[in-house]
Amino acid sequence: MPLGTTLEENSAMIARIENYLASHPEVRQVLSTVGLQESEWGVNQNPRVGSIQVRLLDRDRRTQPTSVTQAEIAAYCKDIPGLEIRVSDIGLFGTANAAPIQYEVRGQDLDSVQVAADYAMSVLRNIPGARDVQTSYELGAPELQVIVDRDRAAQSLLTPGQVAMALRSAVNGNVITEFRTGEIEVDVRSVLSPEYRNNPTKLADVEIKNGAGQMVRLGEVARIERTSGPSSITRKDRERLVTVSANVVGRPLGSVQGDFDREMEKYTPPQGVGFFAYGDVENMRTMMTDMVQAIFLSILFVYMVLVVLYESYVYPFVVMFSVPVAIVGALIGLAATGYTLSMFSMIGLLTLMGLVTKNGILIVDFTNQLREHGYSMRDALLEAGPRRLRPIIMTTLTMVVGMLRSP
Repeated sequence: MPLGTTLEENSAMIARIENYLASHPEVRQVLSTVGLQESEWGVNQNPRVGSIQVRLLDRDRRTQPTSVTQAEIAAYCKDIPGLEIRVSDIGLFGTANAAPIQYEVRGQDLDSVQVAADYAMSVLRNIPGARDVQTSYELGAPELQVIVDRDRAAQSLLTPGQVAMALRSAVNGNVITEFRTGEIEVDVRSVLSPEYRNNPTKLADVEIKNGAGQMVRLGEVARIERTSGPSSITRKDRERLVTVSANVVGRPLGSVQGDFDREMEKYTPPQGVGFFAYGDVENMRTMMTDMVQAIFLSILFVYMVLVVLYESYVYPFVVMFSVPVAIVGALIGLAATGYTLSMFSMIGLLTLMGLVTKNGILIVDFTNQLREHGYSMRDALLEAGPRRLRPIIMTTLTMVVGMLRSP
């Protein structure tokens, strides 16, 4: 909710969303929390934030995909003035999953970091598939700042410390006694009435006793301004940090990330400001690098084993030539079925390489046996293919069925 929203106003808004969810045909249960904000450093109190966990009907009773239900909820909430929302799936530990796209904007100057973060947010909002674009930077609640004029305070025989103590007594109050009833003790605090504490004009009339015993108005030695500042300042590696995040809907994460990276390459950030990917974006980049290394290492190890098996540096290439064909077939299969090259498909590709290598070994080894019995190269290959087909199918089905899981 907007800055300055009270806990009661936020609770009323949460109740409005709860009523909508209760009438939604796909929703089974709703659990709301108001005034608490989760972060990587713990849970903080914030009266203008809230979270709603929604449990849908069982899968076999739903009439539409979960993504459609999420889009409907998001569309309803976006029509509420002043409300900013983020819709995400519930993770393994019962909390909302982190946004898949997360970029850290770091630098020494907070204003420059915020300018760069605002630009990154504007770019993300224009990329198809990016939703719920947010930044971790937010202004604090409206506040009154009392700025002491040291020269005028000295002329009035006051120190800034005396002004601060008098202001604290007026706004926060002082415990003057205790009220006791039985075993219960309650502090009795002397404090200004709310109509004086919250009014800058009347707050300026607070009188402070100086060293000479004279009463001096606060407005004579200080000025009172309405302002706001950041609710918190986050640092990382001794630099100011602002996080820009977004959910991804309807497009692969890699495609959205690629579009964002290409747009950001055209942007020159302020001096000393840098962008750093983390979260799913960084995990995907690291995973792709690691998987490519694993694939090359697996090819190398398979070749070394085949060299020992055939006692030749040439024969292994007959088997290894099946690997490029398998990779091409896997990529064609991914394109035909609409899947992307993700961590799971890369693991499957690694498994496929072992599978086709095993099939090649079965055929080549049996071909060599037939040639030792006097078969020509052509006749040995024509004989080995059909006769090794059944073992190949049996071992392949064993691997495939072993990897399947029950729904």
